[in-house]
Formats: sequence, structure tokens, C-alpha cells
Amino acid sequence: MGAACDSGGDCDNTLQCLRNVCIPRCDRASQCGDGFACRADGLCIEARGEAGNSCDSETACRAGLACKLDPSDADQDGLLQATCSEDRHGHAVGAECSSDSQCRNGTCALGRCVDLCGIDRDCPPTTTCTRIPRVEADGAAFRGCLPERGLISWEIPVAAPTADVLVPVPAHALSLSLAMTVDDDSQLVGASYLTSPPRDSNVSRVLFSRSADYYANPIRHRAGHGVSMLQIPSSSAARIEGGAYHLTLSSLRPNGEIGSATPRLKATVRVMPANATGSLPLHFHFVDFTDYPCSKTAFPGAGTLNAEIARREDFFQLYITDLREVLAGANVALAPPTYDDLPSKNARDNIAPEHVRALASKGIYSSGINVFFVRSLSPAGSRAIGPTPGPVGIKGTAASGIIISLEPLCYRTWKDVARITAHQLARYMGLFPNIDSAGRLDPIEDSDVTSDNLMFFSDQGGTALTPGQRAILSSSPAQQ
Repeated sequence: MGAACDSGGDCDNTLQCLRNVCIPRCDRASQCGDGFACRADGLCIEARGEAGNSCDSETACRAGLACKLDPSDADQDGLLQATCSEDRHGHAVGAECSSDSQCRNGTCALGRCVDLCGIDRDCPPTTTCTRIPRVEADGAAFRGCLPERGLISWEIPVAAPTADVLVPVPAHALSLSLAMTVDDDSQLVGASYLTSPPRDSNVSRVLFSRSADYYANPIRHRAGHGVSMLQIPSSSAARIEGGAYHLTLSSLRPNGEIGSATPRLKATVRVMPANATGSLPLHFHFVDFTDYPCSKTAFPGAGTLNAEIARREDFFQLYITDLREVLAGANVALAPPTYDDLPSKNARDNIAPEHVRALASKGIYSSGINVFFVRSLSPAGSRAIGPTPGPVGIKGTAASGIIISLEPLCYRTWKDVARITAHQLARYMGLFPNIDSAGRLDPIEDSDVTSDNLMFFSDQGGTALTPGQRAILSSSPAQQ
């Protein structure tokens, strides 16, 4: 390797001759340099596309040119056409962007600069060539390079208190999370209408309508004060689809009229190769447990609980082990947790619902799920509070975490608290009670109605989950 050469015959069979030097064969075009494609046999081949020529990949255009999208699908093959054009002086592929003009290659999608591609070899390492809807072309698709695993988050501009927007979802997405927020907590924010991407018949399906019964919608969603969430999938009736979803969202006054605040909308998709697994980051937060009434039995050997004690003491680490075992049944693996103490002013007993929102807003992590341990909740008997589903990719909202009361430790065990925590985490990740106290069922086809299920509404429930429930959790955008 590195020897001078005039042709491939001058190099070892595992090498190639490029620019008169023997170098390793390629796996991706980026290893060849600008203006080259990587062939299946690992040879770098110089592109022939000149300015003005049609192209279907960045690798089809000569060095100094970019394959840029045309405005429409002129040949009606279902994909936007593209043309070799002069490079812009802009960001490289993968950089954050809010408009095409910011990207060297002239294509900004899902908040990042995207290279056009035909196959995975056209894309940089750790990315994949996938079908992407283009908002500027009313959802018509193109093939571009996106990360093959992880979370992709971006802001979708909203211009007025009520607005219609397109939400582009790439073909390899496992799930979609939409976080809607307004600065004025006295106003609500949420979706009014959501339809699926058009199918072969060019007909979209209504997934949510605010005018319909909450339990009749394929996707359950409620507006919330300051923040609300919508997640796909969260039911058997609305599976994730690649394409452009049509969303109407609004700020609302308490009487249901359109509000004055302009919503913000953040979209997050989780992408993952087939058969790959992710992990769920948990971020533990502790109020002051000094002089806690049940401290001797609740915190054996320590007498209190804080971030440092939780990190080192067996009773809390065994709680995490129990939590791991419950979630393992849902194909959810826990990432190493973080531990943080909260200011002592948050250490009140019997935290009322109106104070829960302020506590949740102290969630300082935008990844995974913030878990707050408190002394007790009001009304009496409350074990945990949290949203269904919870926000992904944003922090500091009134729904940015789950609240776990440790009052049950006065008469029960940490293993019981682990089950309560797992139930609340699953709700944050998109599951509803398999059956609620009024006898209403969840929207998953194979859910049972027994108390053995993790999602049974009582804290005396079990830890079992059905395949349909596990599928929702394993695809949750709360995972990394």
C-alpha cells in the first residue's frame, strides 16, 4: 500500500490504483474523493456527469459539481429528478441546516444537509440511502443519505397560532415523535388533525381528529397546557409509514377557541437497521429525603437518599437491576443512568398536580427519560405521574419526565417501586393502560385485560407484555 502504480495490475489484489498510488479498495464513495463512485468490487470510478446532465446520485457528477434536486418529478417515476450543478459555498453533508441555500449540495432535509444517492455505497459511513419526502415538493420523494441508526430531530416552522404543515418521515424510520409547545402555559397546544401519507390510491387516512371521540381515533392525543405530544406508532391501527404526514396544530384557549400563541413543533424520528437494538437512557433526580418518615426501611444502611447514595448503595442498584429485568421483557435495555440532586425547595411532601409540572420542567436532559423521586404525591395514594407519551428531544417542559413517589416504601419494597417505575416509563414511551379503571381498552390488538400485564392500571399489576406492546416499546423514540 502506498506504492506508485500506473494501473490496477501494479497493486496487490486487495488494493486499487488511484491517482497513481496503490490504496485499499473502497466500501463507500467518500473513501474515493469528490467526483468518484465506489463500485461493488471496491474500485473507485471517476464520475462522468457534466453540468446540466441528469443525475440520481452525488457520485454521478464530476468533482466540483453537486447532484441537485429539480422542482418536480417530470418523468412520473415517483422520485424527483436531479441535475449536476455547480457546488454552493455551504455546509457539508450531515451538517445542520434550515434551508437548501445553506448546503453545499443544495438539499436540506430533516434539518440536515443531505447528499442524493442511489445505493448505500454512495453515502458516507454510518449512513444509509433511503427514500425521503421533500416538503418543498409537496411530499414528493427523493433518495438521500441519512444516519442509519439513532435519532434525527429537527424544527418544523409554524407561522401562526393555527397552521397546516407537512411532516416528512424517511422510509427507514421506526417511529415518529412530535413535540408541540407554546411559551404561554395558560394556553393549550396540540394537534387538530393528522392524516397519513397518501397511498397508491393517493388517498390519506385520518389518524387523529380533535372533533372525534378520543378513544375512537387511531392515534390518541390530547392538547396540553404549554406542551403536548403525539407519537407513531402507539397503536395497532396506526403504524409508521415513510412519506409526508399532514398535520394541523393550534394553540388553544381553555374554552377551546384558537389561541394567540404560535406553536413550536419539533419532530424526531428513530432510525435503526433491521434486527439492531438500542438502549434507554434514564436520568435519576432526587429531592431532599432528610428526615423521611420511613428512612430506616426505605434506605437501609444509608438513612436517606440522594444522588451519591443512589450511585453506591446496594438497595438502589438492586432496584435498577429489578427495573432492567422488567424492561428486558419488552426488549428495552437500559443505558448507564445519570444521578442528580434537586434543590431542597423541591422536597415538599404531598406534591400536588399543579406543582408536578414545575418539577418536571427541571428535567435537564433531552435524551432518554428524566425520573424524579419525591417523598409523596397528592392526592393520597398517588404512586406516579407522567405524560402518555412523553416529549422526546426537548428538555425543560412541564412534561419532561416522570414523577415517582417513594411513599410505598413505608409498607412495600423497592421491587414494587421498580414495577411502578417500569409502568410509568412504558406510558412515557407510548403505551396506554391495557384496561383502565372505567373498563376502556388500549388501542393494541393483542393486549390482554388481566392484572398480570405491566400496563394494568393498578399498582398491584404484573410485568407481562404482549408482542404488540413490546413492538411499541422497542420502536420508541425515547430509546437511542
